[in-house]
Order: sequence, then structure tokens, then C-alpha cells
Amino acid sequence: MTQRLVADLVAAGFCIISGLARGIDSVAHDTALKGGGRTIAVLGGGLLKIFPAENEPLACRIIKSGAVISEFHPLCDPVAGNFPRRNRIVSAMSLGVLVVEAPVRSGSLITARLAMEQNHEVFAVPGPVEHENSHGCHRLIRDGAVLVESAADIIDVLGPLVRPTAHPANPASVHIPSELVLNDLEKEILKYIGNSPRPVDEIISESGLLPHQVLSLITALEFRSIVERTEGNSVRRR
Repeated sequence: MTQRLVADLVAAGFCIISGLARGIDSVAHDTALKGGGRTIAVLGGGLLKIFPAENEPLACRIIKSGAVISEFHPLCDPVAGNFPRRNRIVSAMSLGVLVVEAPVRSGSLITARLAMEQNHEVFAVPGPVEHENSHGCHRLIRDGAVLVESAADIIDVLGPLVRPTAHPANPASVHIPSELVLNDLEKEILKYIGNSPRPVDEIISESGLLPHQVLSLITALEFRSIVERTEGNSVRRR
């Protein structure tokens, strides 16, 4: 499920942020790289103390098309108390937090709670009721997280791209004007962006949309070279 969701999200232009841990984190980073996307790993220890050690080759791959970051001293050991601090950075950097599976006591639920406090979207994948690792996701859904069955459920909320981008055998032979694949929200936000730089705060205020929605839409338009950011947290048409 993680592979399928991440592959589709990367194709839609998302950067995948995770914690380089064993399991789902590692699968998310690896799938993003295999799909030609960008991914960022946030560490719970120093940059010279990659944890788990077997993920050091994965970290080296990530650096080539993303970043491995840490707020800790390069030689800081990855002790247990560091990981909740790491999780707050993961959630703060993200437009939304997706939990694929989690028991009731899980670091993933800490990240989801932080995301809610930061007014970011939270998504959860349901699972078999008899499996312990489904219980945390079900609790999140009961608390208002978006139930996710496919990447479309995430894209519909965050709004970056209408559909996953195809990868034709000969990309140079295919050209679809970017303006033809805009969704309704993207068309709406473009009404507030002209040829002169416009502060993002003004766009948020006049559009009536939530800040994270506006930032998501602007990012989507940036991916297709329809708009560009300028100095002073402003944006204009290209």
C-alpha cells in the first residue's frame, strides 16, 4: 500500500518526507527515489550517526535527489527522546501527514497529533480490525483524519495535480498545455495571481481559502511552470 500510494503521489509532483526508520519510512523513501521523485529524510540523531545503520546506503541515495537533515549535532546518538522532536519537524515541513499503519501507542500518532496542532491535514489508511497495527489508524479516522484508499483521496484534499503525470516512452513527443489540466481550485487561485509579484498573504486573504490550501495550489502551479515565487514571499505568473 505504501509503495502504491507513494508512487502515485510522486508522479503527481509531491516530495515525500519521512524519518528513515525501518519499515514504512524506508519503503516510502525508496519508492520515491525509484519513481524519479524527491524525498527528504529527517533524522532523530546526528548526520554522522545514521540510524538504522543498514539505511546508510539509502541515505546516500536520498542526498542525490533530496536531502537528509537533522537539528542535532552531527555526532549525536539517535536516542529514544530525540524521535518525538524529529517527528515535529516531519509534520511541520509537510502539507499533510499520512499514516499507513500504526498501533495505538506509536510514534506515527505523535506525528499525526503534531500535524493537527499545526493545522495540517492528516490522512490514515484503514486496515483489518483484528490487526493491532490498524487500531491507531482507525482512531485517527474516528478523530477526523481523511480515510485513504488511494492517492486520489490525498490529492483531492491537497489539490496539487488533477491526475498522476504519465511517463511516456518519448517525453519530448508529448506536450499538453499546462493550463488544460488545471482543476477548479487552481483556476480560482490563478485569478489572484498576475504578472507582477503578489504577496502570498494577500492571496490567502482575498481568496478565502485556508493557508495550507493556497500554498499547496501555488506549489502545484510552480511544478508546471505556470507561476514562480519571488522575493518577499510573493508569487507571479511566468
